[in-house]
Amino acid sequence: MLKHPQIGSYWRGHSNDSKVAKLKLFVDFVCEATGGPVMYQGRDMKTTHEGLNISEADWKDFVKLTAAALNQSGLPVREKDELFSFLTSFKSEMSIAEPPAAPTAKDARNANGLTPREMEVLQLLVQGEEFHTASGAHAKRLQTWERWAERVGLALGGMTVEEGKRRLEEALAELNEQSEGKGKLPWQ
Repeated sequence: MLKHPQIGSYWRGHSNDSKVAKLKLFVDFVCEATGGPVMYQGRDMKTTHEGLNISEADWKDFVKLTAAALNQSGLPVREKDELFSFLTSFKSEMSIAEPPAAPTAKDARNANGLTPREMEVLQLLVQGEEFHTASGAHAKRLQTWERWAERVGLALGGMTVEEGKRRLEEALAELNEQSEGKGKLPWQ
């Protein structure tokens, strides 16, 4: 990303040492959020990106570069999808400079630049909470629901995402039939 003509501009003027420090913060952030033993001690995403005037085009380039990097990473598909969803979940905190165009009915699910599949994964895989670090700084912990359940000692019962979706679809179909409704779930 540092070599990308537009995205790389956000790091121009920073020393190599500063770039390494920012990379370490990024790694710590992802590591903690995915259940690693590292505690992220940086600022929240909104504060970190405020004033950078990130454009919608910059965001889309970031998403494309992230997807390409993950595709070359050799990670299994589930981990790639989870990490991609986690990273792209911060769009609302990036202070995008130009507002996105109003979505039409056809592309409403893609208004944030993500495919419906990515949005579906995003809603189901990430849990977040704010907390104070030992030094008193504000931080945000993001983690998979599985990691959260493990951390708080909750047994999830082994239901897969697909099984959960199927059960929700069945329940909604029954409600629609009983009330002659036309309700839909976000992924339908």
